[in-house]
Amino acid sequence: MKGFDPGTPPPSEDTYVEGFSYREGDVVSNYGSLYECKPHPYTGWCAGAAWAYEPGKGTAWQDAWTQL
Repeated sequence: MKGFDPGTPPPSEDTYVEGFSYREGDVVSNYGSLYECKPHPYTGWCAGAAWAYEPGKGTAWQDAWTQL
Protein backbone atom coordinates (compact mmCIF):
# COMPACT_ATOMS: atom_id res chain seq x y z
CA MET A 1 0.00 0.00 0.00
CA LYS A 2 1.73 3.19 -1.13
CA GLY A 3 2.12 5.89 1.50
CA PHE A 4 1.34 3.43 4.28
CA ASP A 5 2.98 4.27 7.62
CA PRO A 6 3.64 0.99 9.48
CA GLY A 7 3.56 2.86 12.80
CA THR A 8 -0.07 3.89 12.35
CA PRO A 9 -2.90 1.38 12.17
CA PRO A 10 -4.68 1.28 8.85
CA PRO A 11 -8.22 2.60 8.76
CA SER A 12 -10.90 0.16 9.83
CA GLU A 13 -11.78 -2.32 7.12
CA ASP A 14 -8.57 -1.61 5.21
CA THR A 15 -6.90 -4.32 3.18
CA TYR A 16 -4.69 -6.73 5.14
CA VAL A 17 -0.97 -5.89 5.09
CA GLU A 18 1.50 -8.66 5.96
CA GLY A 19 3.74 -7.88 8.95
CA PHE A 20 1.78 -4.83 10.14
CA SER A 21 1.49 -4.60 13.94
CA TYR A 22 -2.28 -4.92 14.26
CA ARG A 23 -4.00 -4.27 17.57
CA GLU A 24 -6.83 -6.09 19.24
CA GLY A 25 -10.08 -5.25 17.46
CA ASP A 26 -8.48 -3.99 14.23
CA VAL A 27 -10.64 -4.98 11.24
CA VAL A 28 -9.19 -5.79 7.82
CA SER A 29 -10.60 -6.97 4.53
CA ASN A 30 -9.07 -9.90 2.69
CA TYR A 31 -10.45 -12.11 -0.10
CA GLY A 32 -13.83 -10.38 0.04
CA SER A 33 -14.40 -10.91 3.78
CA LEU A 34 -13.77 -8.90 6.95
CA TYR A 35 -11.59 -10.16 9.79
CA GLU A 36 -11.02 -8.83 13.31
CA CYS A 37 -7.72 -9.24 15.15
CA LYS A 38 -8.28 -11.34 18.28
CA PRO A 39 -7.54 -10.05 21.79
CA HIS A 40 -4.43 -10.87 23.86
CA PRO A 41 -2.77 -13.37 23.91
CA TYR A 42 -3.50 -13.88 20.18
CA THR A 43 -2.99 -10.31 18.96
CA GLY A 44 0.71 -10.75 18.15
CA TRP A 45 -0.10 -13.41 15.59
CA CYS A 46 -2.07 -10.90 13.49
CA ALA A 47 1.32 -9.61 12.29
CA GLY A 48 2.75 -13.10 11.81
CA ALA A 49 3.98 -14.65 8.59
CA ALA A 50 1.31 -14.57 5.90
CA TRP A 51 1.75 -18.26 5.05
CA ALA A 52 0.39 -18.98 8.54
CA TYR A 53 -1.69 -15.97 9.62
CA GLU A 54 -3.01 -14.17 6.54
CA PRO A 55 -6.73 -13.91 7.29
CA GLY A 56 -8.80 -16.36 5.33
CA LYS A 57 -5.78 -17.99 3.69
CA GLY A 58 -2.91 -18.81 6.08
CA THR A 59 -2.64 -22.28 7.57
CA ALA A 60 -3.41 -20.99 11.09
CA TRP A 61 -5.27 -17.73 10.40
CA GLN A 62 -8.07 -18.64 12.84
CA ASP A 63 -5.55 -18.49 15.70
CA ALA A 64 -5.17 -14.74 15.09
CA TRP A 65 -8.37 -13.56 13.37
CA THR A 66 -12.14 -13.84 13.69
CA GLN A 67 -14.12 -13.72 10.45
CA LEU A 68 -16.95 -11.18 10.69
